[in-house]
Amino acid sequence: MFGKQFGWGLAPNRNGMKTLIKTLAHGLALEGETRPLAPTVYTTAIRSEGALVESLAGIAQIAQGLGFTRYNETIYSLDGLSATYHAEHDDWAVSLAIDCCTLRKTASLAVSGIHNDEAYTLFNEASSQLFGDC
Repeated sequence: MFGKQFGWGLAPNRNGMKTLIKTLAHGLALEGETRPLAPTVYTTAIRSEGALVESLAGIAQIAQGLGFTRYNETIYSLDGLSATYHAEHDDWAVSLAIDCCTLRKTASLAVSGIHNDEAYTLFNEASSQLFGDC
């Protein structure tokens, strides 16, 4: 539903469930073993009246200033009314995704990572610089 809503083609992946099960099974710890750190996602959203292209330019500049410069990309919807900016952090296992939708007048931020403290700190910095006190 999500992909169709934004015009992105989603093909069914028969191996997806196998991959998910293997991933989940790998994360389970047996008695006496330590569990790997689980990823954490921090999110927030605001109402935004900003123009899409100008908003994305500012987002990219702020994200890069915070160290999110690896594998950065902007993906536009087919109708050109929304886009998502994504990047990985240079020094930490943390990623950032920002979605802007002019049709719904929203902007959302998600910061995820394995190291909870770094992800939370970077989320707060990104949220403050991108959204201020909204």
